Amino acid sequence: MSSTRPPTPYPIFRKSKIPPKDSEKCEKNDVVEYCKDMLQKSMLTGVPQIVTAPTLRSKIFKTFVVLGSFTGFLYQTSTFLMMYFSYPTLVDVQVTTPPFVDVPAVTICNRNGLKRKEYCSIKPENCGPSAFLDVFCQRYPESCQNGLVSGSDLFPKTSAFHEEVSATQEMIKQFGHQSYPLVYSCEFGEVNVTFDFCKNSTFKSFIFQDLYGRMKKCYILNALWSTATLNLPQVPTRATLKLVVDFEPEEYFRIEQTVTGQMAIHSPWNILNPFIEGFTLKPNKIYVVQVKEDIKNLLPYPYQTNCTDYIKAWKVRGWNGPLSKEMCIEECLLNQTMNNCMCVLPSNLYPHNFKFCGREAEDCMNKINYTHCFVKCSPACHDRNFGYSVKEEDVMSDSMELHSSKRNWNRTAMVLFIFKRTQVNMYKYRAKYESIELFSLLGGFVGIWLGVSLIALLDFLESLATFTVFLVDRFKANPRIASIRSAIGSRVSSRNNSVHSETSIPWARTDSSNHLRVDLRRGNY
Repeated sequence: MSSTRPPTPYPIFRKSKIPPKDSEKCEKNDVVEYCKDMLQKSMLTGVPQIVTAPTLRSKIFKTFVVLGSFTGFLYQTSTFLMMYFSYPTLVDVQVTTPPFVDVPAVTICNRNGLKRKEYCSIKPENCGPSAFLDVFCQRYPESCQNGLVSGSDLFPKTSAFHEEVSATQEMIKQFGHQSYPLVYSCEFGEVNVTFDFCKNSTFKSFIFQDLYGRMKKCYILNALWSTATLNLPQVPTRATLKLVVDFEPEEYFRIEQTVTGQMAIHSPWNILNPFIEGFTLKPNKIYVVQVKEDIKNLLPYPYQTNCTDYIKAWKVRGWNGPLSKEMCIEECLLNQTMNNCMCVLPSNLYPHNFKFCGREAEDCMNKINYTHCFVKCSPACHDRNFGYSVKEEDVMSDSMELHSSKRNWNRTAMVLFIFKRTQVNMYKYRAKYESIELFSLLGGFVGIWLGVSLIALLDFLESLATFTVFLVDRFKANPRIASIRSAIGSRVSSRNNSVHSETSIPWARTDSSNHLRVDLRRGNY
């Protein structure tokens, strides 16, 4: 080989001509000095003190103090953020006695299921004279005339008593008590009202189960779930509502049965079973009812109250659907039984026109999982409930004589609603921590633990950015990095000028002085 290979054009493979140790030491000293000067001027509490500490022991001690403070800050901040993102709530309670109050809904029932006279007219073979007729006529002489009760002496036989116990939905609708004379009279005193609370045609019939599983036909006054309106009717507090209930003892299926009724007071958006959540009405009694109203405004998800805006959903569904959690559950139960068994539970409280489930559907109903309904339905974001206190009084004898021409107290009861001292309790839920409070509390933690203000934090970020720029500039100014960048740039430029030129590649040139030549014919070099 007569000549040596030309040197590579890449300086990176050559030995550096710059003394490495002295230059690197000088660069490191510059960086350290710059960093120390920057930290000494920092506005962050603790940092300048550590840098300017005279001894190593002092530096270590102050460093541990700063790290401890930073750890405390992280712990308290993380604990608070966990509380914040659990979205706790507070409730503001406002108790008022406004001049106008909402009128609740009232459900009235007669504890008798089937009317005696109508039943015997359809099934006379199950009826006959009663041995208790004389006792009945002594108790209710106004119902008896010439030994007959309301023109008939037929009463269901003992063998027919099971008919009332196992009465079907159709029988209750046909032979149950009518809204009049059950609600014998209804009127507001002291004021003139413009809404149809006492109008008989607005009463909504509903079939409930009593505690013994027997079905009864009842009537609901002021049922807003059946109308496309959300506004509750209001009356001034000086108003009184007087209801007179006629129990119709001559129509009792069992002549010896005690004459009573049931009443429930509730929100017009709900339906309550008066046999479970109501009180008993007895003849010859006056009931004074004092109403109070609870209004709740809850917060939706993600807050802990996790309410549902049933009013919005009601509007989306075309002014139809549940308006409370209780009615949402009842609708879900209705859909579950209808989809699986094609019938409805007799205890269901959602308005419907479907048939009730009988004993033949018990196996089907036992297979249904109703848990989904109770989990699905959350409390209403806007809810109204009515509470009440009831005072029962006997009718005085002089009052009985005074009203004898108008009313027989042995068969009627009066319910008097007083709105004069109606108390309205408003529960308004709100977020425990607002956004502005979050900023303030976090700022307080920073100030207590770190002693840092927003200005100091911005100053530190500015210093950090300046230091980063300084390091980048020093890195670019390094001779070795500069030579590498220069070589790479020249190489890229050379390739762009002659991509296919053989002369642009030194070791690819066909130069006899740079390559070995082999003579195969002579067998030598």
